[in-house]
Amino acid sequence: QGSPNRQRACQRTNNHDHDKAARSIAGLQQNILGKEWRPYGCRNLANQKPLVILLDNLDLAGSEILDFLTYLIGTAAKEKILLILTLNIQNTVRKDSRIATWINRLANLRQLQRLHLEQLSHLEMEAYIYKLFSPNCFSEDFLQKLYLISDGNPFYLTETVKNIVAKGEIYWNKQQWNNSEIGEIVLSESIKEKIEERFSLLSTLAKDTLRLAAILGKFFCFEVLKEFSNLNEEKMIQIIDESVNFQLIAEYDAQDEKSFNFDFYTFNGRTAHQYLYKSWPKEELVEQHLKAASVFRGFSKDTIWQRSQTAYHLFAAGKFEEAFCEFVTAAATSWKTGDLVAARQSLKDASLSIDQAGFATITQHINKESSKLANHLCDFLMLSVDLNTLPISIQTEEQLEQVLMLAQTIGDKTLIARAFVTCGHYQRSQGNGDSAIGYFEQALGFYAATKNLHRYNILLEQLNSLRAEIRSEKPTVEF
Repeated sequence: QGSPNRQRACQRTNNHDHDKAARSIAGLQQNILGKEWRPYGCRNLANQKPLVILLDNLDLAGSEILDFLTYLIGTAAKEKILLILTLNIQNTVRKDSRIATWINRLANLRQLQRLHLEQLSHLEMEAYIYKLFSPNCFSEDFLQKLYLISDGNPFYLTETVKNIVAKGEIYWNKQQWNNSEIGEIVLSESIKEKIEERFSLLSTLAKDTLRLAAILGKFFCFEVLKEFSNLNEEKMIQIIDESVNFQLIAEYDAQDEKSFNFDFYTFNGRTAHQYLYKSWPKEELVEQHLKAASVFRGFSKDTIWQRSQTAYHLFAAGKFEEAFCEFVTAAATSWKTGDLVAARQSLKDASLSIDQAGFATITQHINKESSKLANHLCDFLMLSVDLNTLPISIQTEEQLEQVLMLAQTIGDKTLIARAFVTCGHYQRSQGNGDSAIGYFEQALGFYAATKNLHRYNILLEQLNSLRAEIRSEKPTVEF
């Protein structure tokens, strides 16, 4: 405390000390290795108590800092000193990376341990958010969206939350954290800059090719990308090797597509993929998705994966009726091979196509020249009834009858038979056995007229089974 004069004297002394310290630090930066007191100072401290030295963002350090650390590690190898160094792994893959060379020099040290920071799981992200804010402050829907956009990356997660707080959608009311109606969660500029910095490591051709790969999805096939980008195999291999070397993509073990003998890759992070995808103008996206659908259709192998991918790109391009047909074909193929999970997913995607196009719109487009669409509609309805995935928008008897009327208008007897079978399956699922029998009997007549004995016999077996089932359910009266 002291007198005013004493306080002023202390202030002058403190100012002098600060100036002196600043000049000393400047001198140390110029000739850091010439000052032996610093490592000995660390060693003296370590002798008193174990010493922890933390240096963040080591990849941004200059040569003087790295040389000093090398000197310290060499002279104080037996001291109780723990060095914790953090760095961005992306900055170690450059050819001229100073930090990568420095780490490799230390690779033989037994005390050196490399810890890779993994992405947070959904539960870990929730725990992190609840530590920052009040528990139960956010809905499950918000947390799911937050996880999708951050992809579990701690930096992306923190920057996204900062952005939401800055917009006032999360606020402190002097007692606890609250949130107003949170709008669309978008990538902050800091995240975009970080992602752009990563992709700036690539050559122009490699970056343009990865932008095309982003159209294909987070996972993409080497052979498809080669056709899509119009590059020869040698160029493609160079681009893939370059992108893998910079850790922007990685090989992907596609279990479901192993039979194709294709090579698959995945973007390292959903956020990076979405950033590249959204860098396309909307009008160009439509054109690129149509081109991708054409590439998939051009493959000689007619597989469920190929059909599903074709349908996805048609859907993304706004060609909902064509997408609907491809999704239904994929569902039917999955159903025949016994893959009910894939069949349900394809039917779900087909339902989305109907919702986008409108059931009424699709049925209006069915005429004598578009029996293919009517056949796909019958396939869709029959599979949906069998798998109990009929969309809410079509769960009415009137709409099923409308399909039957369309089939009769087209005049194709096989299509009419299938429409009757569809209506019969629906009635059976609703517990109307007698009505189902009526529809099945009419379908048998059309199958007989077309001499389709295979379909006739299958349906006859189902009909007899249904009749026996109904007889067993009817109560017996004893006299």
